[in-house]
Amino acid sequence: MKLRANWAVEAWVSFYRAKDPSIGRIVAVKIIQLSEEGTGMSHAQLVERFQTEARAAGLLAHPNIVVIYDVGESNGVYYITMELVNGKSLQSVLDSGEKFPLRRLLRIMEQYLLCATVRP
Repeated sequence: MKLRANWAVEAWVSFYRAKDPSIGRIVAVKIIQLSEEGTGMSHAQLVERFQTEARAAGLLAHPNIVVIYDVGESNGVYYITMELVNGKSLQSVLDSGEKFPLRRLLRIMEQYLLCATVRP
């Protein structure tokens, strides 16, 4: 898979746009840097945390949650390949001060409350 563009970088995570060579689909690839520094966790604990996140995300199916296509490790680089969703991140919308129309805001709150009340 050839990584094309890095569009988001956090302390230990980077996101890339890539093309899946097997089926020609454009995907998002989340690259996780498993660094023990400042985490208080061992490398093995970080790997377990990554695997737990990947399993949990892979089990979710909802229109507002991206689909996970693949999870793995290659030469010490851990990654999650997922559905690419075009558009602005919620954080960028909030940072811009953009105001949501009332109807949209109520819909977002409804979805949040439905998720917050679901218990396993």
